[in-house]
Amino acid sequence: MKILFLLDAAPDYRELFLRELGKKCDLTVVSYPSSFYKLTPPDKRLNYSYLQLNPGDETSKYLNNGLSSIIRSEKPDIVCASLNLKYPARIADFLRQKKHVPWIWWGQIFGRLSFLDPVKKLLVNLADGTLVYSNDIKNRLNNDRVISFNNSQHSVNDFRKTKNVIGKQIHCLFVGRPQERKKLHLAVKFAFEREDIVIRLVGPGMLSYFNGSKLPKNIQLYDAAYGKELAAHFSWANAVLNPGHAGLLVMNAAAHNRPIIINSSVKHAPEIELAKRSNQFFTDFEDRAHLHTLFNKFFDNSNLLQRKGDQLYELAKSEYTVEYMVESHLKMFEKLESEN
Repeated sequence: MKILFLLDAAPDYRELFLRELGKKCDLTVVSYPSSFYKLTPPDKRLNYSYLQLNPGDETSKYLNNGLSSIIRSEKPDIVCASLNLKYPARIADFLRQKKHVPWIWWGQIFGRLSFLDPVKKLLVNLADGTLVYSNDIKNRLNNDRVISFNNSQHSVNDFRKTKNVIGKQIHCLFVGRPQERKKLHLAVKFAFEREDIVIRLVGPGMLSYFNGSKLPKNIQLYDAAYGKELAAHFSWANAVLNPGHAGLLVMNAAAHNRPIIINSSVKHAPEIELAKRSNQFFTDFEDRAHLHTLFNKFFDNSNLLQRKGDQLYELAKSEYTVEYMVESHLKMFEKLESEN
């Protein structure tokens, strides 16, 4: 089965999934350069062919992507393409090519501009199938030819189960880029209010982000960490703290067997479904009384954080992995292959 997979970008965090998918089918990935989206490409691409689109200049980058000629030359059995209305040429290619080759839309589908949702739903209804990030998106589309692949960047082998022991202080961890939407100032404010917690903020540019800021002694700042160094931060932590927008940090918490405390009053990425399904802690970080009450519970019940971390870990390991993603994609591909 020959699959042409069009992504906006194919950066390093997609590489494991693409490699595993490439073992199961004849896969050609097409995308713009990762740098076009300020992302990092993988050091090496394995198990699939890769074709890079030319983004062009500021005038043409959204209008011409050369996809039609690639489809004609590659002659795929199925096209799987990211649904992104910023690229009208892609929509035009879909309308031209769907008569000749089965077409699957892929991705997060819905964005911040809700008035475009009816157009996206129409395109989904015209396609042969759609693969989406989460069951929440699937339910919104209300189409029986939609499959959720539960977006993840972790393999089953990435998961590790560890003890969660609380001492005199509760260790809280945030990992990510220090952006305004992450609302890290709420974590700093909470640290000023409680000496029985320590909050560690880890991420690229974290030191410079807080340069000149007045911080309490129980705030610890670290630059970006990867591999064993990152794992050590999670081993240190009793809980993951997410005072603002939550995305892949939910998956990282799950892979390291740590519960996550999420701000319920902000918008979140599709990965939030995993936190909801595993009954993690949702609280309004602006509601100081509720936040303090929650942390008092942690001290009163020493097993609570371990139990919640285990719930997140078990669900993610079974349904939110690269292996699960590959199975979901193959299910859709095989379904279309049998129909054509």
